[in-house]
Amino acid sequence: MSGFQYGGVAKRYASALVGVAKELGRIDEVQQELLKVGAEFKNYPALNQVMNSPIVKPTQKKEILKALAPKLSLSPTVVNLLQLMIDQDRLSALPVLVLIYRDQADEVLGRVRVQVKSATPLGAHEQRLKSVLEKSLKKEILMEFSVEPQILGGLVVRVKDQVFDASLKRELERLREKIAEQAVA
Repeated sequence: MSGFQYGGVAKRYASALVGVAKELGRIDEVQQELLKVGAEFKNYPALNQVMNSPIVKPTQKKEILKALAPKLSLSPTVVNLLQLMIDQDRLSALPVLVLIYRDQADEVLGRVRVQVKSATPLGAHEQRLKSVLEKSLKKEILMEFSVEPQILGGLVVRVKDQVFDASLKRELERLREKIAEQAVA
């Protein structure tokens, strides 16, 4: 199954799960459970291999899940989803499902994730930037900050699919392009 097909499958599962989690008032809790399961699969490649193996029978996979569920404090909702994915041989779509669920949950809860890159730590300016973004987007902002010295100065802000590049590196690139255009003319 290709990554493209995973997206469609994962989106259907995520949409259904967000609907159930919303009804139960447990959207964030379900997301945390999905993250725990995803981390187990990532941290234990042998577990991932067994759970996605076409040779291992679904009943065996469900027994493994049954043993794993209490250790990860999984709710019946998440266990039922994983059992359904096992029955339909779709467990390999789990990593994509986790990402899609997060995005759909944020949408339902009126949140937006924003990634901010700066050349140096922003410190006290982080909260001010968050306030400005919340006012302009009229949504709760979940900020993810990273320091990337190669941008030299300024900020690169990503909101969903939009990137606002106010970095010194980008300004220097624009200046270089202008100079090159004028040199050719």
